[in-house]
Amino acid sequence: MKKIGYRLFAMMYYICCIFPRRKKKVFAIMTHDASAGSNVGVVVNALKEHGGYIIKTLKKDERDQVTKQGKLAGLFDFFFCKPFHLATCSYIL
Repeated sequence: MKKIGYRLFAMMYYICCIFPRRKKKVFAIMTHDASAGSNVGVVVNALKEHGGYIIKTLKKDERDQVTKQGKLAGLFDFFFCKPFHLATCSYIL
């Protein structure tokens, strides 16, 4: 089941790569520590203070929603929205 999920995510990512990248779009992967004091959290906060950046995140609780049944919105977000944001961002943290 896990391999199917990996392949679906990858397939959607490669499909979304046809869309142009946005110059000030940042995708932050925070699957271990999503707090503001984490390494990625500090950079995200600095970018928010600087302004002008679109920041999208992938946190552990969002990833865990995929394994819970009955969360159709979480599945859609993880397998369709996250790959799109990842493919169209200029910076990945």
